[in-house]
Amino acid sequence: MEYRIFPSIGIARIGNSPECFIGPERVSSRGVELTVTGEVEVANYKDAGFRTKKQAARFHLFERATPIDDFVPAALPHGAQVIWSVRLVNKKDGIVRHSAPPDALLPGTTLRPTANPARASRVIDSGTVSISGLNSVSAPLAGTHQGAAVKLGELRTDSNGRLLVLGGDGRSFSSPLTAINSFYNNPNWCDDVADGPVTASVALSDGTLMPVTGAWVISGPPDFAPGADSVVSLYDIIGQLAVDQGWLPDPGVTSFTKDIYPLFRRARSLRFAHGRKSLAGVVISEPNWNNISEDFTRLSQTATSELTFRMQQRGILRKIETLLSDYQLTALQENHLDRWANGTFAADWTGVPPVAALPTPAGLTQAALDGTAGQGFFPGIEGGRILTDPTIYHLTDFDFRIDQSRLQAGDVTALMALPWQADFLKCSGNWWPSQRPDIAPQANGSLKMWARIGAAESTPTHQQLVDHVMQFGMISPRVVGGVAVCVEEGRDPSI
Repeated sequence: MEYRIFPSIGIARIGNSPECFIGPERVSSRGVELTVTGEVEVANYKDAGFRTKKQAARFHLFERATPIDDFVPAALPHGAQVIWSVRLVNKKDGIVRHSAPPDALLPGTTLRPTANPARASRVIDSGTVSISGLNSVSAPLAGTHQGAAVKLGELRTDSNGRLLVLGGDGRSFSSPLTAINSFYNNPNWCDDVADGPVTASVALSDGTLMPVTGAWVISGPPDFAPGADSVVSLYDIIGQLAVDQGWLPDPGVTSFTKDIYPLFRRARSLRFAHGRKSLAGVVISEPNWNNISEDFTRLSQTATSELTFRMQQRGILRKIETLLSDYQLTALQENHLDRWANGTFAADWTGVPPVAALPTPAGLTQAALDGTAGQGFFPGIEGGRILTDPTIYHLTDFDFRIDQSRLQAGDVTALMALPWQADFLKCSGNWWPSQRPDIAPQANGSLKMWARIGAAESTPTHQQLVDHVMQFGMISPRVVGGVAVCVEEGRDPSI
């Protein structure tokens, strides 16, 4: 029996609340909350005290009897149990860092952070922490930064023995006290984002340990705009890499439901998050986002009479590459758009696809990565250019899995902004509105800037962002008058 962990890459998010929800596990789901009566779609991303809930990454064990079989949820022999193990590392302040993030990879090169032995005391390493059983809670995954304790997360298991990885408490500080002067590199600072391997073994009743193919977890900053989606995600970026490297076939054909609808849905969602201040007040950036059609019945027609409309809509959607910084659709996305605009696609639209009843191996990975930022790698949000490095992946039966022998714990987040809040201030405007919103739609229909402090609603300083960002609002999806919208919720009225 072969055992494998899914998702291949899980996404956790830090938060200052003791409460959490489980991140997306099915495509188009926002995640679930655990209640006394079972699992329900997540409704609130803040707790009653206006604190930001953690997003837990849940890992499942799947099995297959032979390589030609599909993976199915593991049905362990009587008396067997799963022993889960995780190591989280934050090495941002313990590596060689330059004044700006790394550029795109050149052919034949690799990208790994370089350790700085003189700064070894700044590497925050939890060591390997293990957990097993049902409804268990581990000791904290914690390390130190120059002797100061830093909690990077904790492990839990649910009632079915599946693993939950929770991130840190959203704490950033400097030692010695140092001002933030850069969007990217601020020595002496640390935060509690991290990443590392997820491993497991199946312990049989006779003591035999069965091997399990492991996964990876990234614990990143909160997603402050869960109602908006990045048009290009890490799933798209890694998928494009896989096609370029020959690990996956180029589909060569385009489905409206599978390939085009998601692009339009994601792009249109940015009207709730991407904007700017103007003489007229806070406005959506360009009229572009509102001009994206959501008439999916019309968009899905192959008729020649709709060619002009399709070409127009293609051009509007492609404008994202000039509206957002360091942004480009993948070649696969461009090819799908071109085929669609020319009418060469499967007109398979029957309505908004329902969320799958049960998670699947591939669906777990896609759902986890769909909620990430796959462009604007200067340096990025959850992970940056290192995820475009073909040398880091497990190539046997490719399934978006990082090869644990080729990457070290902490490598994915090592070259992210230090601390992450520094980039949240400096890179407002046109970078990652799907995670760091520019604007905050209000329930009364007005717009405010998302990053604002005090009655004057002034732009926060770096230190104010470090101190108060977890109190800022969430741009949350809601249905008002039968219309799907996003509004700011959970903002602490004291700031």
